[in-house]
Amino acid sequence: MSEMTVDVSKVAIPVWVHVYWSESGKFKDNELIPFKKFEAKALAAAKHKAVGVPANQQYYGYYKTKVKVLFTSGDEYECRLDLALGDTTGFKNHAAQLVTRYENVEDDSAEQEYLIDCFKENYEFLKTVVWPE
Repeated sequence: MSEMTVDVSKVAIPVWVHVYWSESGKFKDNELIPFKKFEAKALAAAKHKAVGVPANQQYYGYYKTKVKVLFTSGDEYECRLDLALGDTTGFKNHAAQLVTRYENVEDDSAEQEYLIDCFKENYEFLKTVVWPE
């Protein structure tokens, strides 16, 4: 049996998040925050947006948040998150939604070509991410 070696320089683990700006008061403009702490604050912001929302509504708006995620591999991923319980609760949730949507689009749908053009590179990168525990 041979040993498998992993080139750790190629492993993409999110470690930092640069928050450019956010409508949520949970973040400061141009804040650099450890990934795990960002995820906790993003979830708190998403939950906060749900406070006072009637039970028959999925969500009431969201906190637009522009971020750049920095990975151990040197890769960077920039996006805008819409933080709300019925929308996105953090970057890991955003990534999972993109991967699921990309994998489940119908082959003959009008949306397929758009998704392939826009998200193929993001999809392929996000599939390689190793999420911290």
